[in-house]
Amino acid sequence: MSSRVIATPKRPHSLGFATDSLISEGCIISGGYIDRSVLGPRVRVNSFAEVRESILHEGADIGRHCRIQRTIIEGRLHAFDAAFDRIRQIGR
Repeated sequence: MSSRVIATPKRPHSLGFATDSLISEGCIISGGYIDRSVLGPRVRVNSFAEVRESILHEGADIGRHCRIQRTIIEGRLHAFDAAFDRIRQIGR
């Protein structure tokens, strides 16, 4: 079985993909990488984020540049990379 991944030319960085994972309906993988994980309904993984060997329950929101490994996230949670967000705010 082969799978095809298509990136739009306008946003090549928004290519997200998952390997050996279980992804529920309504999940958005917007440029993130998922490996050996289970994602519940309406989970969002943003650009440059990585989720490995984890379980994310309904409504979890993984921010840009976050690294989640061997974690169980229950309930609605917004995870983000504080150092990256601080640099982004200073640059404005």
